[in-house]
Amino acid sequence: MPLDESDRFTSGDFSPVDFVDYRASFFNTDWMLLAMMQALSLLTDPDNWNTVGDLSPEDCASLAVSMLELFEPLE
Repeated sequence: MPLDESDRFTSGDFSPVDFVDYRASFFNTDWMLLAMMQALSLLTDPDNWNTVGDLSPEDCASLAVSMLELFEPLE
């Protein structure tokens, strides 16, 4: 579902070449994890991106897919 124009993400000026890990703490419930994954999945829709930098919305969505494919819980 596309976001309203004012809520869209902003594209950048170059494609990232490496990943960095961040730690996010979630409540230990399946419903919270599902809600967070649904929220992050908004990044994978090109319609949710505004072009400000030189990356297209399709480029940004593709990068978001690559990022989410690496999402996994820490042991």
